[in-house]
Amino acid sequence: IQNFTQIQYKIQTNTTQDGILFTQNGQTSYDYTYNSETGAFSSNATLTPGLNTFVITVTNPCGTTTATFTINYVICNKPTITAVQATKNTFNVSDSIFNFKAYLTGVSSKQNCQLKLNNRNISIFDFNSTTNLMSSTVKLKSGINQLWVKVTSNCGEEIQNYTINYTPLKPVINPVRPKPSLPETKPSIPESKPGGRGSGRNK
Repeated sequence: IQNFTQIQYKIQTNTTQDGILFTQNGQTSYDYTYNSETGAFSSNATLTPGLNTFVITVTNPCGTTTATFTINYVICNKPTITAVQATKNTFNVSDSIFNFKAYLTGVSSKQNCQLKLNNRNISIFDFNSTTNLMSSTVKLKSGINQLWVKVTSNCGEEIQNYTINYTPLKPVINPVRPKPSLPETKPSIPESKPGGRGSGRNK
């Protein structure tokens, strides 16, 4: 609801403007017009958050009549979408399985949310109304992926577009079997010299 409203009444009695008292939340207001010939009463009232109580009191020599009505002004904010770990609505990933998470405000249920990946509807996603967290696990194609998120409420709608750049990692080959061979080593054997045992020198 907007923070102003137009109030219109037709006063079906002979009275003058001096015989009219108009109040908003107990405070006298002179922000109105009154045509004594047609009895048309009109006011463009500015609302305050919460209950606004208006009272029109009309007095003439025959007596007094009062009309009371209230308007509940609830500040209405559009819903919002805040993705987790997004840099300027862009993600750079190296895994084809991507877990998208976003916090929503102004949304009460999953039925108020829509999700598309590369222009295809995604129906499998979660929304926790307690934590306001939306999450969905999607499979990406190699290269650029476009993720579209829309949420709606009684106060409007919000749309966010995200770019997910998926660049697969280059394959790495690590040997398992056979294990790399090491150079063969042999035990060293002392080299024998001519003469052998018992061949001493002459003293």
